[in-house]
Amino acid sequence: SWLSNALAINDAGWVVGHALTASGQTHGFLMRPGEDLLDLNALVSSSDPFFARSDVDPAGADFTIVQADDVNDLGQLLVTATYRHRAASGAISLATSAFVLTPTLTSAVPEPGRWLLMAGGCALLLARRAAGPGRR
Repeated sequence: SWLSNALAINDAGWVVGHALTASGQTHGFLMRPGEDLLDLNALVSSSDPFFARSDVDPAGADFTIVQADDVNDLGQLLVTATYRHRAASGAISLATSAFVLTPTLTSAVPEPGRWLLMAGGCALLLARRAAGPGRR
């Protein structure tokens, strides 16, 4: 059960915002049409180059996406996250920063508009073939 607040929507109907989890934490979310709310923290990998930076301590520890602020039509998400920051002096503090999450997976299924274009192209090819070589 989520208590949520939507902050942005793109042309594809992707909704982003923040939600209160069952444990009482605030997390950023993404909801695509026909799908359930997705906690964006489930998408963060500890192998991301961000966690190899010298000012992040230790790799991946306490990194939490607390809010998704915006989503564009490319599916990129602007998020606010907290993480453990290591200063040059070695002091560690909790930092809050904005990040852009860029999707790495693409859909192998053509979009509806592409289906129409493919169907039209196939119909044209069939019509030309039916006309025969000398009737074009």
